[in-house]
Amino acid sequence: MASQSVTLRELERRVRKVEQQVAAFTRGTPPSLRAKPQAGKKRPCVTASRATRRRHAKAESALGIAQRAGLLAELPHEARARVERWRALPEAEKKHVLDEFYNLRLDQPLSDLIIENRQSSLILYTA
Repeated sequence: MASQSVTLRELERRVRKVEQQVAAFTRGTPPSLRAKPQAGKKRPCVTASRATRRRHAKAESALGIAQRAGLLAELPHEARARVERWRALPEAEKKHVLDEFYNLRLDQPLSDLIIENRQSSLILYTA
């Protein structure tokens, strides 16, 4: 009888733990951010704020890893301004620009244009 009651208690403990994990998973709270109840005390489970979850997700993303490693630099002010101007354009105008870009026909191959551009910039630097 004693071994059966210990087994039943163990099963109840495991079920409670699984229920807590499922509840945390459905709320989107990482297990590391959940409040752990102290023995004998009941505490409500604390969920992380949306900003904290966002920071946690960014820290685990490839982008976050590359930024921490110093492989990515912040965008220059000019690039940020261009991005904002693009985002402010109406959808019809964005579609027109993209259609023009995808259907662009060059008289010369792009590789030739790049080589010419590099040669002309070398002449400017050596003069």
